[in-house]
Amino acid sequence: MSKIERLIAETKFLFAKNFYSQIDNFAKIKADKNDEIYKFLTVTRGTKELKAFIILDAHRNEQRILEMLKFFCKSNKKLNDTMLSSIASSLINSYCTVIEVLSVDEDYCVIYDKLLNKSFKVESASNLSDRELLFARLIEIDGYYYVISILEVLDESFELLFTSKIYNIFKAYAEERNLKSLSDENKIEILKIYLADIFLIFASSTSEFMELQNTELSEKDRTLAINTFFNNEDSKIFERFLLYANSKLEYEEEMCIYFFNIVYIECLAPIGKNFSDFENYNFIDIFENATKNGFIYTNSEFKNTITLLKYYYEFALKTSNKFLKPYEELKYILKYIFLYQNNLSKSFNGFYFDENLFELIPNNFECTLLKNYITFTDLFNDLKLQISENKNMLTNASVNKLATALNLKTSREIKTPNQTHYPLINFFYNFSVTKSILKNENGDFDFSERLMQFLSLDGEEQYAIFIETIFNRDFLLTYLNEKKVNIIFDNLKIIFETLYHKDNIETSDLNIDNEYSYLLDILQRLDIISISNTKVTITNNGKAILNYFSKNFVNSNVISINNYKKSIS
Repeated sequence: MSKIERLIAETKFLFAKNFYSQIDNFAKIKADKNDEIYKFLTVTRGTKELKAFIILDAHRNEQRILEMLKFFCKSNKKLNDTMLSSIASSLINSYCTVIEVLSVDEDYCVIYDKLLNKSFKVESASNLSDRELLFARLIEIDGYYYVISILEVLDESFELLFTSKIYNIFKAYAEERNLKSLSDENKIEILKIYLADIFLIFASSTSEFMELQNTELSEKDRTLAINTFFNNEDSKIFERFLLYANSKLEYEEEMCIYFFNIVYIECLAPIGKNFSDFENYNFIDIFENATKNGFIYTNSEFKNTITLLKYYYEFALKTSNKFLKPYEELKYILKYIFLYQNNLSKSFNGFYFDENLFELIPNNFECTLLKNYITFTDLFNDLKLQISENKNMLTNASVNKLATALNLKTSREIKTPNQTHYPLINFFYNFSVTKSILKNENGDFDFSERLMQFLSLDGEEQYAIFIETIFNRDFLLTYLNEKKVNIIFDNLKIIFETLYHKDNIETSDLNIDNEYSYLLDILQRLDIISISNTKVTITNNGKAILNYFSKNFVNSNVISINNYKKSIS
C-alpha cells in the first residue's frame, strides 16, 4: 500500500482511538444498579469497556455509531462522511482478544493472536514491548491493524489459564451448532457477543490464579518463585529447608512460600532486593518500616513469618557463617516482637486488623457502612466522579452525586457543600487514598489492584479493618486538624459513656455538639448503635466492640474508654 493510504488509515485510527477513549461520554448503561453482576463488572472492568462492548459488540448499530462520530467530529474538519462511515465500520468489526508481541520494529510490531492462531503486523505500536502478553481490542482500518485499547497486561501463567477458558467457549459454541471447526469469523463473532461473559471469566480466572499461587503452586511457578526469592546457590539451600520445615517444623511447603512471598512482595521487591541480598539491608529496619505500614493482615501472621525466616537462616547458617547477620537480626526481632506488633496495631496504611477484634464479629456479618463503601467504589466509575485539580478531594459536583446516592446530609447548613461537609464521603475517600486503593496516574484517578484485594476479604475482615481505621487517631489526623479530631473523640466518649449508664435514651440526652451529630449516623451504619425515631440503643455488636477497645487499648492512637467504664455487659 502507498504512503498516502497508510497516512489516511493512520488518521482514521487516531480519530477512532480518541473517540474510543471518550466513549464513556456517548452512552448510558440501562441496568439495575443493584444487579450484582453489573456492580461487579463496573468495579472490575470499569464503565468505559462495558459501554464499548454494548455499542461496538452487542448492538452494533452502524448508523448510530456514525451519528456519534459526526457529533464527535464537529471540531475536526479533516474527516468527511465517507471517512467517518469507514471508521464506524472498523469500530463495529473491532474485537477483544489475547495477543503476544513477537517482535518490535521502528514502525510496527508483529503480534500473534492467541485465540485466532494467526500473526500479523500492528501499526502505531510504540506502546508495545517485545514478548508482552496483552488482553486487548484490535481494529482493522483499510487493511492495517492497530491496538485501540489495552485492557490488561497478562502474566504468562495467567494467560494460559484465561485462554483455556475461552477455548472452552469456542468448543461449546461449535458443539451446539455441529461445527467441525471454527473460522476466524466465527471466533471473532464469539469474542464479540460473549465479551461480557469473558470479562467475568477474566475475573474468575484472576481469583483462581491467585488461589493457585497461594496454595497449589505448579512446579514452574514454584521454581520461578524460589529463583526470585534467592540467588542460585541459596535457592538450593531453600529447597532443602522446605523438606526440613515440612518434616521437623510442621510448616507445609505452600505455607512457607506464602510467607516468604509476602515479605518479598511487600518489603524486598520495592527496594530491588531478595533474601540473598541481606548484606545490603537490615531486617530490623525492613520490618520496622513494614509493620508501621501494616504490610500483613494479623499479628499471628507476622510472628509466623518472622519465626519461619529465622528458622531458614538458622538452617542456612549450618552451611556458611555469612548467614549469621540475618539470623541475629531476626532473633532480635522475635525477642522484641511486641514492639513490632505495637507498630502494626497503630498502622493504618495497610490491611492489618487485630485478631481479637475479628473474633468478636459474627460470621457472615453485614452492616450498612460496608455496603455504602461498595456503593462508593461503584459510583466512582459509574458517575464519572472527578478529583479537584488543586485540592486533594472530590469536586463539589462529584460529592453531591455521592451524597444523593448514599442518602447523606451535610454536617451543618451550608450553601455550597464540599467533601469536608460530608464526613462519611470524606472518610471513604481518605480511606481509599491511604490504603492505596485509589491511585493517581498523571492526574487520572482510578482504583488499583488493592481494591480487589480488599473486596476479596471476608465481610468480617473488611469490618475489622474499618473499625481499626475509623477509630485510629493518627489516621484521622491525616486529613483533619488536631482540634477537630479531639472534638470527635470527646463526643464519642460522651456517646459511649451515656449509653453505658443508660441504654435506650433520647438523642437529645446525649448532649453532643450539633455539628458532630453525624457521628450517630456513622455509628448506626457500623451497627454499633441503633436509632429508632429519636431513641438510641447500643447493639450487641456495639457492646462487643466497646468491650474490645476497653480491654485492649490504653494509648492515644485509638479511642480508649477505660477512664469512665469498667465493662459493658
